[in-house]
Amino acid sequence: MVVALAVLFVTACGASVVSTELPRRMGGVRRVGTFVSPSSYEAFVRAERAMTRAELEDAVYQYRYALAGAYEDPFVLARLAIALDAVGRRDDANEALSRALQLDAQSEAAWLARGDIAARHEEHASAIAAYEQAASAEIGSIDGALKLAEALRINNSPERANAVLESLAQRGGEGGLAGARAQLAMAVARDDGESIVASARAVMRIAPMATSELRTLAERVLESGNARGALQLLSAVPDSAGDEPLRVRALLAAGRYADVEAYLATHELSRLGNTLEIAKLYLQAHRPARALELAEGALLEGPTPEAHYVAGASAYALLSNDRAALHLAAVPHGAHEYTAARTLLARILLLEGMQSEAGEVLRALAASNPDDANSPSDANNPSDADLRALREASSLPATH
Repeated sequence: MVVALAVLFVTACGASVVSTELPRRMGGVRRVGTFVSPSSYEAFVRAERAMTRAELEDAVYQYRYALAGAYEDPFVLARLAIALDAVGRRDDANEALSRALQLDAQSEAAWLARGDIAARHEEHASAIAAYEQAASAEIGSIDGALKLAEALRINNSPERANAVLESLAQRGGEGGLAGARAQLAMAVARDDGESIVASARAVMRIAPMATSELRTLAERVLESGNARGALQLLSAVPDSAGDEPLRVRALLAAGRYADVEAYLATHELSRLGNTLEIAKLYLQAHRPARALELAEGALLEGPTPEAHYVAGASAYALLSNDRAALHLAAVPHGAHEYTAARTLLARILLLEGMQSEAGEVLRALAASNPDDANSPSDANNPSDADLRALREASSLPATH
């Protein structure tokens, strides 16, 4: 659905070099707008692609180029505002939105952008007000209502959020996309597993192009801590949709390690990263034997500190302390993994009864005070509590 809407909107964007007005459909609504020049259209497409690649300055440039003709388009101005805010130029973003609303006070795109920018800055009341305007701007559009419901829920107004969604579902009617999307949003909000699956499949039946929309929703649900809900959403999306990394992340977050192993064994691993990236996934899935095999294979391709760390952590999980110590000791000072590797090495030395040697490792670590304290996150990454416990066990005085 997101892709389909984007295509419909693209036909209405850009600057014009002639005054011819053409009817077109935007979000299912007949609108009359200016003709779009080929150069403006191409610049807009380049800007959208730059946004997907997070090349924000280039996106700003291309959006401005798309607006360089005789006419300005509120939709392009709204997209420009999003890009400007993302690069830290909020005053310029607000100016672009003011221009958009001067051109069309009922521009759904402009109100959505204003709400998105306010939400990004955690200005919840302003976001809600903007989304309310967006929800009433376009008859037949549902994005404003969905974003309004989400903003209300974030602002601890679940009853109002549910009321918005229920109204949207009734407006959409049985079998309609608006109703299906509203039902899906309510199911996610209530964490109703069966309804999530049923509603997601209903959306896909009505709008087969909604794969990207459901994947985005699954990612948001996963980031909120609901791995099960994300997996339920993904169950409605074809497995060939290119969402392998998201599926594996959701399985890991849900603790379904056997399913992760099965997934890795039956899918194209190149879509999930290189050999070392796959080794890290196996380590997170509590499959250290396979992780060690892959990490040591990656070391043959080219020794790196990260590969040594993953190999060391995997060997440690297999209780192969000698092998783990060799890999961990090979992680050099200054590497991102240095703190984690040295802390884990000290833990191994303590387990082997080598308290004095563990103390020396930790003293050297404290003295070096590296800038790479944020080490990789996986099941074997030592925490601050580990470090404190190791200091106490080795009689190493705290340095701070």
